[in-house]
Amino acid sequence: MTTRFHSLLEKKIDEEIQNRAASLASGAAADYPHYRENVGYINGLRDALKLCDEVEQDMGNERSDSA
Repeated sequence: MTTRFHSLLEKKIDEEIQNRAASLASGAAADYPHYRENVGYINGLRDALKLCDEVEQDMGNERSDSA
């Protein structure tokens, strides 16, 4: 069961990923280090989404185990 918090957080993180990716695609990175920083940030956000999904799944498993 996905909570409203999880849904909203996922939406905000997805929006930030899209904004950063669009910025990079338009050539906004001033240099290679700036490009790498933004790619790393995007990867970190994707990792955060995976962790959110894992926590949500774990919470669902706890609910079904206690029922």
